[in-house]
Amino acid sequence: MPATAKKPSVVEAGPADDNTRSALAAAIAAHTASRKAVELKKQTIRRALDGIEAAEKKLERSRADVEKAKEQDVKSAASHFDKADVPDSPWHLRMAISNMETAESALEVADAAHQRLRRDLAGLEDDAAEAANEVLIQVKLLTLPVVQKLLDESSVLKKRLHLNQRLLDLLTDSGRRNDEPTFHDEMRGSRASARRHEVFAAMRAEAQHILFGSHEDILDVLATWKAALAGLRSDAQTKLPEVK
Repeated sequence: MPATAKKPSVVEAGPADDNTRSALAAAIAAHTASRKAVELKKQTIRRALDGIEAAEKKLERSRADVEKAKEQDVKSAASHFDKADVPDSPWHLRMAISNMETAESALEVADAAHQRLRRDLAGLEDDAAEAANEVLIQVKLLTLPVVQKLLDESSVLKKRLHLNQRLLDLLTDSGRRNDEPTFHDEMRGSRASARRHEVFAAMRAEAQHILFGSHEDILDVLATWKAALAGLRSDAQTKLPEVK
């Protein structure tokens, strides 16, 4: 009989390299700072939008003031004409127009400032995305030894699994073998075949489950690792689970 296969060794996530943890902590800190910068810039943009709204209202009022000033100067000029006098210079209208032009310029400047702030925000958001990417890279570097162990062990296990499969097929009579006895009586041949298959019937079912069945406990392991990886993105000291 073939030698009993050894139980796969347990791959543990050993103590992480301090330098890698430090680099991850620095990346997390940089990402936090970049997100804060983004939020501060968004607050600035909200103030700029408030400024634009205020400038629009002021321009609207100044335009109304132009019409009022024009009417006022028209009445003044008409009065002077009635008295055969020379009308005064329409200083009310000139003042109102000057105020309106100033309001238009203020709105134009506020709009331009808002656009500049939006461009600044885009740059800061890219900086934050770059910082987030660096966090992901450091997490991958931290788990690199575990990945290498899994690859090494998987290579061995794949060969062992392939051999086990072939041996199970051979020993449990999964296919017809050349040394099977031949019967002239089909009924006797069928009964003989059934007796042979009874020997490994239970084990054959177990083998099928192991090789091809579903293993729900794997989902629990994956969930634990997903939670750990998510934790590492905000806390460099998050412990890595064991891989069994």
